[in-house]
Amino acid sequence: MTTTPATSTVSPAPTDTQGDSPKPPERGRLQKLDVQERLTQVLRENKRLRHEVQDKERQIDELQGQLDRLRSETADEKTAAQAAKRQMDERFEAGLALVRQNIPDFDETMSRLRPLPADVLDLIKVEDSGPLLLYFIGKNPVLHSELSSLTIDLAARRIRRLVVELEQEAERRGRKLQIGEAYSQIMTAYKTAGRVG
Repeated sequence: MTTTPATSTVSPAPTDTQGDSPKPPERGRLQKLDVQERLTQVLRENKRLRHEVQDKERQIDELQGQLDRLRSETADEKTAAQAAKRQMDERFEAGLALVRQNIPDFDETMSRLRPLPADVLDLIKVEDSGPLLLYFIGKNPVLHSELSSLTIDLAARRIRRLVVELEQEAERRGRKLQIGEAYSQIMTAYKTAGRVG
């Protein structure tokens, strides 16, 4: 008996011609569409951001214009305030000259007067009877110490009360009070010059 060797035949694997495997051209097209869509989104976002930047730049320009106007107004106000202070100082100096002429110990009293805080002195200068009030403070060291230690608001109230007291005392005593005559002359001069209503 002769045997024949068995041959095995392996049949080749069937090939898929239906397209179950991915097609590279379609995949590339999808990727290309994704890239184009993303690019469109980026371009839209870029356009939106440019508009936002332009809006912010317009807002900055508007704010810069407002700031420039405020700076100009502030400079004008500062100039006006300086002019008003100069005018107040000139008026006060003129009042001091009148008081000096009418009160014999004025210079002596003023030479002993310790400096007052600048804010308190400005409050005195604003008053029409400020020169006379300064003399009165020079004659009363306790009053000087009190005014020097008060806050500006309290000092303003105290000075206003002192002015009223001086006016009342000058009216009540007239010539009997040494500073009453000087006060009357000062007030008459101020009224004549149109400085007091």
